[in-house]
Amino acid sequence: MGASIHPSLSIYSSIFQNAGLNSDISFVSTPLPTLTNFLEQSKFPIGHSSLIVQRWKDIQTVLNSVVLWLSSIDRGLSVYGYGFLGMGVWSGKMFAELSTEDVTRLSDVVGMKPSHLQLLLAHSEKVRRCRLWLRNIDLDLGEYGYAMVEAGVYHDTDLLVTLSETLTRIFDQAGVKPSHRDKLQRWITSKSK
Repeated sequence: MGASIHPSLSIYSSIFQNAGLNSDISFVSTPLPTLTNFLEQSKFPIGHSSLIVQRWKDIQTVLNSVVLWLSSIDRGLSVYGYGFLGMGVWSGKMFAELSTEDVTRLSDVVGMKPSHLQLLLAHSEKVRRCRLWLRNIDLDLGEYGYAMVEAGVYHDTDLLVTLSETLTRIFDQAGVKPSHRDKLQRWITSKSK
């Protein structure tokens, strides 16, 4: 475990192992006071203790963002935060890149209920369909599939019935580049005639 925090900490691998801290999951699921106590009892130098605590905080930040996007799909999915973190899927965007087979394998590893797997697969399908119609407008626009779904735009017709100031907010939220906004705006104008 030590080396995964920082190369200089590899000398502590056996200490981490003996304490049951042998993975990112066991490490980050340890409450901070317990971790601090462990570091003090093991007489870690202050510099190394600081590195370890900082790593704990960094992983905790990632974990919180994983839980947040899982909860945005369904509150019941938040229990899989540690599992997704352990499998290296740290964001909805990363998840959207997975194939159906990858999603199924991931759900097996984290012990996901079938009903929860269906929720995630349905979300992936929304993103896939969104990418398809965006690419139909222009191939470059496919990259915004996930961001558009997050912004609540699921179909091309959603763009046509959205007020222009709301569209601007959606494009801002989805991080659409100015040149790509122009393409979308031209498409909207052509369909609105």
